[in-house]
Amino acid sequence: MLWSGKKGEGAGDMVMVIWLFLLLVLVAGGIALGMRVFFGSGYDIREVEAHALGERIAICVADQGVNWEKKSLYESCELSASVLEDVGEIQLGILICEDNCVTGKRLFQLGSNFEACDFTGKNEQYARCSRGLAWHEEKRYEIIASSNQEARGVSR
Repeated sequence: MLWSGKKGEGAGDMVMVIWLFLLLVLVAGGIALGMRVFFGSGYDIREVEAHALGERIAICVADQGVNWEKKSLYESCELSASVLEDVGEIQLGILICEDNCVTGKRLFQLGSNFEACDFTGKNEQYARCSRGLAWHEEKRYEIIASSNQEARGVSR
């Protein structure tokens, strides 16, 4: 006698379909995780950039002083004026003061939002700043460099 329409025939096929869907979910999850890792949130280089700029200016001031009558700061410290004065995406700031920037005389200023340096932890969108000191011939100079450049990952 031929058995047609057994009740157990379809159950074996249904178990295999569950494994197929589980495998598809696993592969899709792996692809999504790989995309998130590769095209992640981005790279925040503002603090490192501000520190590098401030350190370069501090070395220049310590070596040459602040006598920029014949040459500008850009020429003396070998900085690119087109990069520093570009008001597009890159937003860099430099503040050089005699003694300190609270009570001392401001000798050079590029940019204006140096008050945001004190509120770095309050808002993620504020510029990252670097404060440094330079000494030249018994004079002390405070140098504040800030960067608010947005550098993001590949997806942005």
